[in-house]
Amino acid sequence: MAFNTQSDFTGELDLPKNGLNSDVLTATIARVEKNTLLSLLGDTLYEQFIADHSGGGTFSKQKFQDLYDEVAWTYHTDDYGRELKNRKPGIKEMLRYFIYPEFGNHLRSKPSEASFGTPVSENTTVREGNEITGHLEHTYNKGVELYNRIRKFMLFFAEYTADATATVNDGAGQYTFSVADTKYIYAGDLIFVNGYVLTVDAVVADTSIQATEQNSNAAISFGTPTVKWQPFYAPGSVIKYKSILGGI
Repeated sequence: MAFNTQSDFTGELDLPKNGLNSDVLTATIARVEKNTLLSLLGDTLYEQFIADHSGGGTFSKQKFQDLYDEVAWTYHTDDYGRELKNRKPGIKEMLRYFIYPEFGNHLRSKPSEASFGTPVSENTTVREGNEITGHLEHTYNKGVELYNRIRKFMLFFAEYTADATATVNDGAGQYTFSVADTKYIYAGDLIFVNGYVLTVDAVVADTSIQATEQNSNAAISFGTPTVKWQPFYAPGSVIKYKSILGGI
């Protein structure tokens, strides 16, 4: 499965797409997308991300939809209620900036397949030598920038907390925590409360989380605790660095 197709490479990322190299481009898209996403997400999140995708860039869980889309997210609210935001690029766009130089290097090694050019009005100016190297490197470095901005988003939401205003003991090890923020928490996820681990049974958006503690036989007095969960648990550990002086 690939998010990009050959038709997505237009404008500054225009690639020669004739019959001689279209199969290679399709294979390159699939390979680079998978390898890049595995580096970014890690094995576990990658499997969850792909499994949640229902096609056409649509995901069942909002956390994966936000991960895929370009979104503005709040990383800090000051004492006056002013929100400071970062803008995260979309994954599909980011992937194109790694596919393009990979396929471009293939074309450089197979000059008989197609010319490597850049559109200039209705004509094409063929790139040569150092200009090609510089162009591919610039494109790769843009991909690195987008990749690391997406990674920053994931690391921010690797752990998330909400303060409960009340806790109800529902019996049989089940508890309901009243919380005003349930961002990126779903049934089946784990929450961590006062040293206990509970499995989420149900979520009422921005109202409550109901969860079961599996190991305690006695009732637990939680009070009004801080509830923690891990929307993007164990993300990929690969940090990408920009290429310098043609070192793609």
